[in-house]
Amino acid sequence: MAMEPTEAKTGSTQTEEIKKKILEAASHIYARKRLGDASVEEIATAAGVSPTVTYRFVSSESAIMQMIMEDI
Repeated sequence: MAMEPTEAKTGSTQTEEIKKKILEAASHIYARKRLGDASVEEIATAAGVSPTVTYRFVSSESAIMQMIMEDI
């Protein structure tokens, strides 16, 4: 059964959802730990994505923190 166009996720919608998961996971981790005490791998695991996927969006833990600050 084919999906209706409105049911299919566009690439940009899926990208935004993944980015949101990463930032939410990082925010929760940073609420418990200081910057530098968490790894991108830990954030990726908490977000339910692979580190490889996470590195497509960010280059480092400090880049994640910058994205969180820009989102506030």
